[in-house]
Amino acid sequence: MLNQSSDVMAAYQYDAFGNVSDHVGIESEQNEWRFSTKPSEEENGWLYYGFRYYDPQTGRWPSRDPFEESGGVNLYGFLGNNPAGKWDYLGMLTVNYNLISKGNCGEHYVEIEFSWSAIPERTYTVQEVKITGKVEPCNSVEKITEFDEDYWEYWPRLGHFGSVIDGSGSAAFGCSKGKIEFEGNIRVYKRCDIAYLNDNGDLACGPRRNDSSWSKGGHPSAGRLMSTTSEPWFWGDASKAFDSGSRKVTVEWDCCTEDSPSNVSY
Repeated sequence: MLNQSSDVMAAYQYDAFGNVSDHVGIESEQNEWRFSTKPSEEENGWLYYGFRYYDPQTGRWPSRDPFEESGGVNLYGFLGNNPAGKWDYLGMLTVNYNLISKGNCGEHYVEIEFSWSAIPERTYTVQEVKITGKVEPCNSVEKITEFDEDYWEYWPRLGHFGSVIDGSGSAAFGCSKGKIEFEGNIRVYKRCDIAYLNDNGDLACGPRRNDSSWSKGGHPSAGRLMSTTSEPWFWGDASKAFDSGSRKVTVEWDCCTEDSPSNVSY
């Protein structure tokens, strides 16, 4: 935490479950905003995730999952006991990464699962995907390839529980060096929180509206999902979303001296 002069007023180091291992700054004792940007209770150090409290000392939710076994058999477990590899915003959405394959010179594939313990019935999961980076061929005759892509895709789903699977990957780029970042911002919408009047003047629900830019193949990286390269009409108002999250995968390599294994981080 910085003040207006960019002086450090509070900074913390945590273990994987959110216990403070070290802190500095004159406001570090009084500041309530702690692990994963959540407010902490002064009396017991519990963190508030919007739907229930989390206890870093035990690494568990003190209260039962309000959706009982439908959210998993462990009613008190935090991120499947893997907080270093998973992410949760409100105590409902978890982002899990699974490195499926990794080769040389940028080749990789990471499977990304967004799962919920509970969300309203009939929702849309919309993701903005940004791909940025640069690939420099080892041969100076060839052109440098720069990536600056931005598109949206969505999954319609029914029911209160479940998950959607996304992926981040690329083939090998040959004799080159480079770095590419694959970033996603996810929002979950109750179906009719993104409503509009159709051509007949009737109320309709869903992200497409009368927007013909949505299509299968709207962006090649979206595969068979409906996607568009135009910002959706509802995206500018983040308050419409019931839940949200983010994910990021970075791949870096240098094959200009010898084949280099892709360095994949997330």
